[in-house]
Amino acid sequence: MTKVFSLSKFRVILYAVSVFCISAALAFWGLILSIGRIWKISPYEIVGIFTVSFGVTALYLLLYTLFAPRGQVCVSGEGVEIRKGKKVFRCVYAEIFGVRFGIGLLHRLLKTVKIMMETREKMVTFYLSPVDARNFLSMLPSFSPNPKKEDCVCISSGKEKYFAFLTDFIHLFLLGGIFFLTVFPTVIVFLGSVSRAGYFAMTYGIILGAMYLLSVFRRIFRGVCFSDHQVKMDERGIRVRYGAAVRNEYFLPYENIACFEICQSAIEKLLGYSRIKVVTDQAVDGVSDAECFPFLLSERKVKEIAYKLQPGLEYSKGPTNAGFRAVVPYLQYILIPAIIVFCLSFILNFALLAIEIDFLIFTFFLYKNKGISLRSEYMDLSCGVLYQRRVILRYERVLQVVGKANPVAKGMGRTLLEVSVGKLSPAYFAGYIKKEDFSKIIEMIPKKVDKEN
Repeated sequence: MTKVFSLSKFRVILYAVSVFCISAALAFWGLILSIGRIWKISPYEIVGIFTVSFGVTALYLLLYTLFAPRGQVCVSGEGVEIRKGKKVFRCVYAEIFGVRFGIGLLHRLLKTVKIMMETREKMVTFYLSPVDARNFLSMLPSFSPNPKKEDCVCISSGKEKYFAFLTDFIHLFLLGGIFFLTVFPTVIVFLGSVSRAGYFAMTYGIILGAMYLLSVFRRIFRGVCFSDHQVKMDERGIRVRYGAAVRNEYFLPYENIACFEICQSAIEKLLGYSRIKVVTDQAVDGVSDAECFPFLLSERKVKEIAYKLQPGLEYSKGPTNAGFRAVVPYLQYILIPAIIVFCLSFILNFALLAIEIDFLIFTFFLYKNKGISLRSEYMDLSCGVLYQRRVILRYERVLQVVGKANPVAKGMGRTLLEVSVGKLSPAYFAGYIKKEDFSKIIEMIPKKVDKEN
């Protein structure tokens, strides 16, 4: 059965608004370049900017009406075909990784829904009426509404998201304080007095405060964008709804999830909160930037989501550390700068030795948040420095495995493990593991991946 949907006739208004905004910005920029001033613009010049913008928009509407082809979206038993004049885009259902709906204020007035379909090649955008949009989604095999609701996990954003402001403040205060206490004595020695070093402390405090304000604005922006965030997880995939003024809907099938991360800092672990980041096939290819869980979540919600994403997950048994011997290879990262600082302390002042504490703290975090556990169907690895990232990765999803070893690691029988799931995915470093464990990982991963040692 083939169903044909006509693209929304009101989409030209959305295009016209974009053309008007772009032409107004270009006209304003040209005016500034021609008159050489920005603060004293006469009313006549403002009227001229809007006149040019309206003229360009009217010309665009005329050309669009005369020459623009009528678009159609055809849904058949094999896949989806999008026709825009001579341009035809075909995609089978297996290559559709996600469907996103965008409904803003202007879309509601025009009764139009913006649909962003994530495919293997690219993200395709088109506009349909609300009724056609619902029918279009219901005809996709993996994206149609699920009639069974008894096995559905519902997650909504609660008060946990407000704790992000507290955790950001604590992180900046602790890290900034440790760095300040180790560097400030050296600054006093170089400047020769505490009063002169006070200007350094004041500047440092201003920079630290500015960084916290930026993090606050970032949290507020995300809170506004992802307001009224709701997630439903059934046996087929994840359905996400968020936004008040601009409503967005998103569906992600489980088979299109490459891996997922449970991110947690020391403060968040103490408070019992975590973040979950779902890495999709389109994200590792640089096509999609969709987020399923943008806020902090309680431990109970994290467990529900993790068990749904990976059935049989041993959540309470996290990755195991490679042992104290694995910390020795990390000393290569600080050995040369530590020797330089040590020598300079004899030439300049012994207060420089306080910087050695930063090197030791950095090495400790490099070692502490690393580890791996091998299960029958997936690997559970831990990476990160200041933030612990617990990655649940199925063996068939691994694209590349790299093993590295410096002379110290070779002597101690250790190999640095690096795993990736796509060409643009982050590389997961699980630290220095035993060579026997590295060989076991190679054996458990399917032959399709690139193995490099």
